[in-house]
Amino acid sequence: MSSTDEWEVTQEFFNYVDQIWGPHDIDRFASYNNRKTVRYNSMFADCGSEAIDCFTQSWSNCNNWLVLPIYLVTKAAKHLLYCRGVGTLVVPKWPSASFWPFLFDKSGHKKGFHFRGIRF
Repeated sequence: MSSTDEWEVTQEFFNYVDQIWGPHDIDRFASYNNRKTVRYNSMFADCGSEAIDCFTQSWSNCNNWLVLPIYLVTKAAKHLLYCRGVGTLVVPKWPSASFWPFLFDKSGHKKGFHFRGIRF
């Protein structure tokens, strides 16, 4: 099975970001073929995945790599904050997207989150 919502960043982009905010321990929205870390969670059954539904997992005590379907951005940000986890959330610059007001103010600046958590 595959998802039509799946997208990924290049290995070069991941390496660049991982040097700044890494090392990242787990890729929360991946498959065996596009994972950026050894540990990963997948949307469907996958032989190497630690979990199928990453929202059933605690995201604390690890540095989470979050490149996910657009419709899950707000849910993932809230889950990361709820778990008091740390992670790098990669989203497109898309001011009309439903997640935008949750993450950015009207000037396009990242909102201040009170936990140690979200970098983007």
